[in-house]
Amino acid sequence: MKEIIDGFLPGYAKTDSRYWLEGARLFEDNSQAFSCRFSYRGKRSQIALGLGNKREAASKAAEIYKHLIAHGWEDALRKYKGDSDSSTSVGEFIRAAIQHSSARRQSIITYSKAFRTIVSEIEKIDQAGRFDSKSGGCDGWKERIDAVKLERITPERVNAWKNKRLRDFRDDPEKRNQTTVTINSLIRNAKALFARKNLAFLRAKLNLPEVLPFDGVSMEKFPSLRYHSKIDAKKILENAHDELAGADDEVFKALLLALVCAPL
Repeated sequence: MKEIIDGFLPGYAKTDSRYWLEGARLFEDNSQAFSCRFSYRGKRSQIALGLGNKREAASKAAEIYKHLIAHGWEDALRKYKGDSDSSTSVGEFIRAAIQHSSARRQSIITYSKAFRTIVSEIEKIDQAGRFDSKSGGCDGWKERIDAVKLERITPERVNAWKNKRLRDFRDDPEKRNQTTVTINSLIRNAKALFARKNLAFLRAKLNLPEVLPFDGVSMEKFPSLRYHSKIDAKKILENAHDELAGADDEVFKALLLALVCAPL
C-alpha cells in the first residue's frame, strides 16, 4: 500500500516496477505478451517486453527506463528493441491500413498514392525514378518509399515539407494557390489512412510511433477560386467603335450586348 502524506497519495517513479503496474501502462500485444510505451525527453517509443507475467513485465519496464535515463534512446533501443529495424515501415503501415479500411478500392489507392508522394518528397526519393527502368521503374520507386520507417515521418517534417512547397511560389500568387490546393488534397487523402476508428486495431498489430505523421498538422486556408476576368472591356469597345460602328452596326450591337450582359 502507498503511504498517504497530508491527504495526498503520491505516485511511484518510473524506475519503480510498481509504477508500470498501475492503470493501463502495460498492455498485451498479439503474442499475448506485454508491451509498454516509453516517453523520455520529448521522444516516445513502444517496446515489446516479451513477458506474459505482468509483474515480471513491470520489472523489465522499470529496468528499461533506468537504462534509458543512464544511456539514452539509441543505446536503449539497440539493447531492448533490437535497434530501430523492428519499427514499422511505411509499406507495412499502408498494407495494414488497407486491410482495416472500409473505403472503396479507388479511394484506398488515392490515399496510398498521396501518402507515398509526401514521403518521397520528405525523404528526397526522386520521382523521376518511377520512369527509370534501371532503378526498377515504378515498382522500385515504391519499394524505396515503403522501406522508409514510419517514425521518420514526423509532424515536424510534414509541416516543413508543406511550408517549403508554399515558399517555392511565394512570388507567384496563382501558382501558390494551385500549390495550396494540391497540398491540402495530399494531406487530406494521406490522413485518411490514419482514421481514428482504425488506429486501435493498427496499434495492436503494428509498432507505431506514439506521435503519428499528421498529428497537429493543419491544412492551409483554401484559396478563393472565384474567376477574375483579365478582359479589358474598355479597350475592346474603343477598338470596336473605330472598326465596326457605322460599317457593321449589327455586329457592333452584338458585341456591346455581350460585354454588358456577360459577367466579367
